Amino acid sequence: MWPSIATSHRHGAGHNGFGGSCDGGSEEGGLVKVLLGAFITTGIMLSYIPQVSKLIKTKSSLGISVWFLLLGSIGGGATIGNIVIMQAPAVACCFTEWSARVCFENTLGITQVFTQFFCFHMIIVLFYVYFPKHHADPSDPHGHRNAAWREAVHVLYVIIAWLGLVVLADVIALHIAEDIRLGIATLFGFTGVVTSFIQFLPQIWTTFKLKTVGVLSIPTMAMQAPGSLLFVYSIYLQPGTNWTSWISFLAAGILQGVLLVMCLYFKHHPYEPLHREDAPERAPLLQSPPTGSSIVIEDDV
Repeated sequence: MWPSIATSHRHGAGHNGFGGSCDGGSEEGGLVKVLLGAFITTGIMLSYIPQVSKLIKTKSSLGISVWFLLLGSIGGGATIGNIVIMQAPAVACCFTEWSARVCFENTLGITQVFTQFFCFHMIIVLFYVYFPKHHADPSDPHGHRNAAWREAVHVLYVIIAWLGLVVLADVIALHIAEDIRLGIATLFGFTGVVTSFIQFLPQIWTTFKLKTVGVLSIPTMAMQAPGSLLFVYSIYLQPGTNWTSWISFLAAGILQGVLLVMCLYFKHHPYEPLHREDAPERAPLLQSPPTGSSIVIEDDV
């Protein structure tokens, strides 16, 4: 049985406009939760700096799977949709009962999820900005990108459509009956769980086939994989959330750990023949350079 938004608040003097009361609003305590939440939020932003820096420095998105980005966007959007609905009563209490400190403490879940969402989508933007130039179609006199680029553009359309759907669903959900609202939140939660369990599989496969780290940042993964455990615990502490709000981050953290181990192996055991004869056939999926070229990506560690 899913815990309802209303009944998840145990007691409190004021009402939040969603049929529940504003509990968790004591000015006492909560310092540990605030410090933990602030530490994690800061850590999320800092963890993306090496990856963003490497993309900008190399001016390439070589080795990043477009399907990894798609699944990550779907999962991130679903988690946003879930936590916005689940913590809407907490946000409402910020305008009726709680002080700024208590509001910040009880909405850290939203802050952390949105921070993660925007940082990940910054990687998506840079992926398209620095899409490998070797994907220009040599048979096209105008230098248009080949099938791999067209595939990436189609994925971008799907991402935009999905995020628009999430926004629309959340707006509607906040103005309908509670049982339907919670049903939508649960659907978003399950979507996040499913995508998180498979999000890193395309990237793991791409990295395995290329046998190189590419532009993936090892420091970013080294911070995010263990940091996901703290992130999960912090989301768990937020009022109005349930396991559907944090399980996706736990699954993603485990798979990211697998990818990290793989990248560390390829970094210390480099695989040289990256220009094999089958490279052109693998290019649309794996973003390999054409035959005769080589991959030169400066390590960020």
